[in-house]
Amino acid sequence: MRLIFVLLLAVLQLVWLADACVHVRGADSSAVNMDDDPEPDALRMVDSQLEDNRRDQLYFSASTALPNKEKNETVLILARKALRYLIDNMPKSDLEVITADFLATITVNRIKKRLKRWPEVPWDVFVEFTLPYAALSEPRDKSLSKDFQNKLESHVDKYVTKDATLSQAAVVLNTKAYAITNPPIIFQAAAPNKVNAYSPYQVVQNKSSSCTGESVFLVYALRLAGIPARVAGVPHWNRGPQLCPLKDKSPKCGNHNWVEVFTEKGEWAFLDQNTANPLNKAWFVPELTNELKEGDRMHTIYAATWNIKTKLRFPLVFDPTYKEVSAVERTEWYQSNFHLPRTIAGDENFVAVAA
Repeated sequence: MRLIFVLLLAVLQLVWLADACVHVRGADSSAVNMDDDPEPDALRMVDSQLEDNRRDQLYFSASTALPNKEKNETVLILARKALRYLIDNMPKSDLEVITADFLATITVNRIKKRLKRWPEVPWDVFVEFTLPYAALSEPRDKSLSKDFQNKLESHVDKYVTKDATLSQAAVVLNTKAYAITNPPIIFQAAAPNKVNAYSPYQVVQNKSSSCTGESVFLVYALRLAGIPARVAGVPHWNRGPQLCPLKDKSPKCGNHNWVEVFTEKGEWAFLDQNTANPLNKAWFVPELTNELKEGDRMHTIYAATWNIKTKLRFPLVFDPTYKEVSAVERTEWYQSNFHLPRTIAGDENFVAVAA
């Protein structure tokens, strides 16, 4: 049955290609306005169809592998549904890199953890922020290997108690997850608009990383614990000409990334990664976040999502050619919920308060 399905897809691809060639090449070239050449559109259509076929093939292979991973029918039904979303929203560049067996394995594992530990997490939040295997454009390297995933999952599970809430577990893991190495992983600044250790495997090997690598690592750790998480960040701070005379090229107006987690209150909160801070407390909020501008592409806050249908893309200043990280804008949320109170003239001793 599987062979017939694959052969049928191959035949459909050939038919589609032949049809496209007839429409593009069959016209009288002397009658075609070169400014309105249909070939680019036809090629894009063919490319899109081939991409869709590849997603279907990957889904078929992954769903076929599910019974080898799990016998519980409830888990299998949910896994098939989750796989469809996961694969339909995968970055195109991952389609030839990520295997069906890997997708089947992580889908079953994460659904079982949700059913056992976090059943209160809504389905749409789960498939978008717990299920995905990647956070940004980090290398799809040994971070996705069975050994590394099992090692990191076993490590974080030690610190998540049975009665902990999503918020409590996230705060604990914000320090304990980095203790997977000895000595623990530490912050190491990267050059402006650059990244050093990026993937979780690289971070563990180096025992250090910049804010981006630390954030990606924490998102992996939280998701393996069953906690919905995503990377948030700003391409450039907007700190004005005195601090940033070269504008975005000035070090003080570089990029920054951190982590957001979904809480038991049904809302998102942020973590200042690899610190002992509680939720919604960080060195850059609200002073720096209040200087940003909603809608200003390089000076606004983004949060990465797995939903490929979102219009926004996360501008990765350290990986500018990668355009496949979908995002939502978050500046308004930060500025609405965290602000600087009005002060008496001449009084500089003010503190940030949460709205």
